[in-house]
Amino acid sequence: MSLASLFSTAAAAGAVALLAPVNKYKREYRYCDKQVIDLLSDRYFPTVNLRPRYQRHIRWKPPAMNEFIDSVMNNRYIMPILVYELHPQDKTGKYTSDTIYEMEVMDGQHRLFTLNAFFSSELQTVPSVSSKPFIVHWVYVETDQNGFKTTHHIFYKHTTDVENWSRETGIKPQYLNKDGMRIFDNTVIKVTTIISPLTMNERREEFLSLQKSSPVRGSDLLKNVVGCKLIAMFDNYEYETMMDDVFFPRCTKKATKFWVNWAARCFLLFTRFIEEEECQIPSSTSFLKSDSKIKELINSNHSTLEPSQEEFEAFHDVFLEFIEFLQKLDVLIIFNPTQMFALFYHLCEDTVNRDVLRTHMLLFSKWGKCKDFKKLWESTSELEPRRKHYDNCLARLQTMTEPAVIDDRPISKKLRKQVWAKCVDGKCQICCDNEITYDDFEAGHIIARAALGLTELDNLIPICFECNRAMGVRNAYEFKRDVYP
Repeated sequence: MSLASLFSTAAAAGAVALLAPVNKYKREYRYCDKQVIDLLSDRYFPTVNLRPRYQRHIRWKPPAMNEFIDSVMNNRYIMPILVYELHPQDKTGKYTSDTIYEMEVMDGQHRLFTLNAFFSSELQTVPSVSSKPFIVHWVYVETDQNGFKTTHHIFYKHTTDVENWSRETGIKPQYLNKDGMRIFDNTVIKVTTIISPLTMNERREEFLSLQKSSPVRGSDLLKNVVGCKLIAMFDNYEYETMMDDVFFPRCTKKATKFWVNWAARCFLLFTRFIEEEECQIPSSTSFLKSDSKIKELINSNHSTLEPSQEEFEAFHDVFLEFIEFLQKLDVLIIFNPTQMFALFYHLCEDTVNRDVLRTHMLLFSKWGKCKDFKKLWESTSELEPRRKHYDNCLARLQTMTEPAVIDDRPISKKLRKQVWAKCVDGKCQICCDNEITYDDFEAGHIIARAALGLTELDNLIPICFECNRAMGVRNAYEFKRDVYP
């Protein structure tokens, strides 16, 4: 029977049985066969934590997820998964974020995520694998008698997300029919559940032991080295969340795979700041410590990463202020990595006027977007240029003691003409509804003048009179997102 019939005619599902895993550690297990539709049901899937603290980020890229769905539809088989059943003692104390779950995935995270993404037919935003949102689907290649190939992009069901994403990507969507859905829904998965109580460290060890064929690397590995006191404290205070949600979205380098190393570098800079009067070594030395060197310090439980509770809390207070400072900046303000660490070091000084400093961040960010500066972070051999850029960043920050001056330059005829060239279909670029012409459009600031937005082409868009007045001093794209979603 042709696979194409799964989105046109009927087919039958099959399942492959596997032997239950050996009870090596004399723990209690529960074994069951679950159909995909039951695994993804509202009764089960929302109770499973796909990313407990010891788990890795999603690492499969969209093509790999699509290939997995192709395998499911071709073979009607999915490798078994292992979950841990949470006990009352697992839902108390520092791991309060786990209280909404009943189970957590030890092995099978990517399989469950991909199955649910395909089933939901919704846009997925996973910065660790793709800079753009995507929709998991079945890419089926059909070959005719003459050897010609036709690629079908098949989605589980029709949704607005599929419709919009297909239009943007230029693909022609197709959908599973009832028989194709039945094949997917009824595919059986062997689920093993550990029901014996395990401590968090025992679960970490279990998780790492399961990854021998697919080694855990980077921060996914280092965050589980809780024998290092600093890493244990990062775990307690949920640094991974702060780095993912605030730090890296503000950075030109999305180094989420190295968040542990980067957070540890901030700690080393803070330690250097505390010792500033006695220390003869410049702060740039701590900044220039490579990720591999920091990894070595973590794995060896080096004394520099063994703070007392009091020392860590002093660092934590400064780091929280740094995160809060970043959160209050306009969404378009992004720094290169060197700027990020120089800014953190500068904010270790509690006498810095945060409000005044904030007025300079747009220009500071623009200065850091120079291509040569961004490339510096990639260079591990040329340390001196990186040191010089770090020192220059600190020097600039230290001069920001008075509020930045608002750019009140008028919009010239030449600039207005360039802004009009951005117009699409003669419509306002905010509401996308009101018609505008060259004679009546307004060159609206994306970042308002009052928020220190510059009167430059990159910060201007053609909009209508109504939108320009309605958004006031708000960021134009934030206004568009909220008012015209």
